[in-house]
Amino acid sequence: CVVFEPASLFVRQPSMTVGTGTPGLPRGKSWISAGLTESPSLRTNFPQFVVQAEGTNPVFLLDLVAWGAVSAAPIGRVAGVPSSARGFVVDVDLARAQTAATGPSGPAFARAIGYEIGSLGTGAGTSAGPFVMRVWIDGSKVVELEGSPPGSGVGVTTVSLSSFGTAVHVDPPPSSEVADIVSLTPGGERENAGGGDSDGA
Repeated sequence: CVVFEPASLFVRQPSMTVGTGTPGLPRGKSWISAGLTESPSLRTNFPQFVVQAEGTNPVFLLDLVAWGAVSAAPIGRVAGVPSSARGFVVDVDLARAQTAATGPSGPAFARAIGYEIGSLGTGAGTSAGPFVMRVWIDGSKVVELEGSPPGSGVGVTTVSLSSFGTAVHVDPPPSSEVADIVSLTPGGERENAGGGDSDGA
């Protein structure tokens, strides 16, 4: 489960089995939080975490297309997509998308795009692609997005969109259940939102 905010995200962690070698969370914590517009530690230690999480964010994927699309070509029908939908293969210039990133989530999305560019071995401001996405549009609405965000290591991500116009309200998890990802780095420490050091010291 992932909860997205304009400049941060929260990822609920599955129960971990002792002895598997997977780092656990502090006692009582079941969520990891990451502030996406701050912390050199996040940039150094967890760039893939950011790309993996944002790669499931429909708004991020939609904005990649809106900001960075440079060409599109029609594709045929695909099972599971409404028959009335038209599909396109879209070439996305990541450097262009990063430069154009705006809005409340713009700084966070620009940083995530920067991680994607870095994973391709190119610097910011240079051609980093194109990154290919498949987009299906039904009328004036995008109903499905498919792509493999560079650097995520999770393969192809497919996001289906429906129930347009439905109000959605999502609250972040209680601070008492959240561990800041920076506190999980070697030597990392940050004050928890609920008070006290994130490592409990």
